[in-house]
Amino acid sequence: MPPKIECDIVIGPGVKMNNLKMVQGDDAMIERLSKLEGKEVYIKGDPSEPGMVMCTEDSTYEITTLETTNSCMLCKRQDGEDKIILGMADHTAVVKRIPGCIASDLKKLLEKGRYNTQQIVSRLKASEAEIKSALHNSPAVFHEDAWVLCDKSDTEHALETLLRIGDAVMDLDRFTQEESIEKLKEYHEEIVLLSVVKSFCTEADDKPFFKVSAEKVARCYAGHLFAATPTWPLETFMSEWVSCCPAFVVPTETMLKGFALIKPAKPERTITYFPSVDLPGTPEERFAKLFDAMPQWEPELLKYYIQPLVGPGTAEAQLISRYTREFTIGGKQMYVPF
Repeated sequence: MPPKIECDIVIGPGVKMNNLKMVQGDDAMIERLSKLEGKEVYIKGDPSEPGMVMCTEDSTYEITTLETTNSCMLCKRQDGEDKIILGMADHTAVVKRIPGCIASDLKKLLEKGRYNTQQIVSRLKASEAEIKSALHNSPAVFHEDAWVLCDKSDTEHALETLLRIGDAVMDLDRFTQEESIEKLKEYHEEIVLLSVVKSFCTEADDKPFFKVSAEKVARCYAGHLFAATPTWPLETFMSEWVSCCPAFVVPTETMLKGFALIKPAKPERTITYFPSVDLPGTPEERFAKLFDAMPQWEPELLKYYIQPLVGPGTAEAQLISRYTREFTIGGKQMYVPF
């Protein structure tokens, strides 16, 4: 092994020399970063606390600081062979690409107030593209230059109005946002009606039209039952759920995957409110919550709860192999914690 390894570092103007950190990445990361000429790479988080991330415009990298037995000295060349030592590092930051799983953090932020897109980007530990995707998939609506999470009871009240009288004034299988606002504006504010469309409707086959989603409506009514009692005997819950849903909704157990857990308790099966969107965004914390809820998981059900963690650089199989072990119980494949 050579006694030393040298390489030249070019430092741009305005960069402070006394606070540089050494970052170690794999070849794939270096190749991606080398193609970002003219684009920003930035660090998010408090340097004194764990959980810092490095972000490009569309990717997030977890930063883990490790001690190293090698010393890295930053030197400035002088005339001839002499060098001035400007600093020394005995720690290195290892980076690994992770999915920007921020649904829970986004919800907590928007519960505090209104924010524009750039304010949200500056506050959440993920890339701008991943944050914009999370906003698109969230119940938040963009209104008067800010993202707003409407009060849940207001949105559900407006849903009741839509289901009660909407069918008489428009086609609930094919309508535009503008049409829903025009027809129902005497009953609810525009922002609340926008929230209803985003929360309980899906895009129809021909854009820009929407249609009411039977599955989303069914989950809403299931949520009412869980708000009263978080855990039910399954048979009782299904009976109550069917009776309270609108006639066009046919509730099934499949609609509740990722929303509630059905447990094979004796003498009867039970169902417990357990929405994936409320679980932590880091793999360690999420898997801990999952195994606190149930000691063993069927593969198909587990997928609904770990899907938000899957993304570039993080495959489903990697997550399962790292945080679970396979076990056969009664001839059925199950996953249990290490």
